[in-house]
Formats: sequence, structure tokens, C-alpha cells
Amino acid sequence: MNEDRINLSGDVYKSICAHAEAEYPNEACGIVFAKDGSDGEMIYEKAENVDPDIKKRGHFSIDPIKLFELEEEYSQKGFSIAGFAHSHPDAACIPSHEDEKNMIPGLLYLIAGVNKGKYNCLRIWKKDTEDNSTKEIFQNEGSDICNTQIIF
Repeated sequence: MNEDRINLSGDVYKSICAHAEAEYPNEACGIVFAKDGSDGEMIYEKAENVDPDIKKRGHFSIDPIKLFELEEEYSQKGFSIAGFAHSHPDAACIPSHEDEKNMIPGLLYLIAGVNKGKYNCLRIWKKDTEDNSTKEIFQNEGSDICNTQIIF
């Protein structure tokens, strides 16, 4: 992935929004893959939230075997993991303490807000590889924005 360029197409954006709404009131989660050597082309792959405390909210877990299988499958197509997406049902689109603790520096973390079952925001965060600080790199709010292509 080109570190300076992100190209989240309208279709990928819609997939994240729809997945977040479909899993409400639980957290949805998935993996964002980027085409190696491309202009930031991305794909979103839904994942099952296997966290045993899913009903308590505030947590998501992706089965490590499934993650490995998807990483292998997409690497054969020239993609690598660019980050992870998950939803915050009826909560702010900011990383929780647990989110920040589990972030891998350099990867993207897309948080989709869902309020009363309807998508309402997407914010993208990244943990710095040098100082481990978490920085917001994109913010978009409003329920009518799922068709937007994000390029930055």
C-alpha cells in the first residue's frame, strides 16, 4: 500500500456502512486490504465478531485462523492488510481504551458509528510507528455519506 495514498471507493464505504448496520446492536468487524503497489485501491472483507462478550458491547475479535486464511488468500491476489474496520453501536467514533491498546502501529483503524441502527459517521485512525500516538486521519459524519469515495 502506498503509505501516502488511501482510496476507499464508494462500494467499499457502502460495504462497511451496511455491515455496521446489519450487525447492530453488536459490533461489526472486518479487514481492509490494499492492493500492493497500487494507487491505494482497497477491499473490505467482513469478518465474524467472535468475541465471547459480544453482547456486552465494546469488544470485537476476529478469529486468528480466519484472519490468517484471508491474509493468505488476498496476498495471492497482490493485496496486504491495510487495517481493520469495526463499528461503535450507539457510541462515539473514537477509539476506546481497548481499541488503542490493540492497535498495530502503521495500520488503519476505521470506526463506523451506528446510532439506533443507522450509520452516522466514519472516522479513520492510525497509531504512529515512531511515538505510538494515535492520530485521526479522516472524519466524515452524516447518514447520507455512504456513497462517498475517500481519497487522501
